[in-house]
Amino acid sequence: MTEETTQNATSEVAKTDTTFVPDWEKKAEKLEEMVKQGLGKQVGYRSVDGQVVEPILLTTEQQDNTYPIVIDKPVGFIAPAYGWFGEQRGYYETAPAYQGRKIQELTEGLTKVVKDQEQIKKDQETAAKDKQAYDKQKDQTLKLVTIITSQLGTIATKIDSLSKQQAVTTAKPTQSTPPVAVASTEPTQSTPPVAVASTEPTQSADNKGGEK
Repeated sequence: MTEETTQNATSEVAKTDTTFVPDWEKKAEKLEEMVKQGLGKQVGYRSVDGQVVEPILLTTEQQDNTYPIVIDKPVGFIAPAYGWFGEQRGYYETAPAYQGRKIQELTEGLTKVVKDQEQIKKDQETAAKDKQAYDKQKDQTLKLVTIITSQLGTIATKIDSLSKQQAVTTAKPTQSTPPVAVASTEPTQSTPPVAVASTEPTQSADNKGGEK
């Protein structure tokens, strides 16, 4: 019975498509409808000795997985079995075709992850190069701004110095030109001669007569 169920599940997987529904899930859906109608309390999944689970209708509600009934629904499995003992406790897949497809999917997923990692690495390297170029351009811009600022300071100093020199030159008094004598066109009045007293003694008239 187990081999037949597994083979059926395998053949179904071989011709699976996006609408494929495993046999156990079809049966479980019917039982869930019965629970909604009040014909049962819960759907359980019976799995013994590595056999594919068989959905069953429980008349009493069960809280935990109790051998051989599992209450957890094996979502995502094609031909699930439940391991009760050892390290493999829980559901595992028994359909070989599904296992092969699952391995292929995992391999493809791993390949995609590796490619994504490589792309991320390339993007990081590109971003690092872009950052270096940006930092270099930023440094050049800062240097240019520093040079321009220095030149502006020098020009401002020179302008200030020239302005002060111009102010001093404007404040100095101008030297006046000495007046030039202009000849008068009016006739000058002559000063009458002034008599100068002679220092020699004058001769009296009597003396002049005696000499004669």
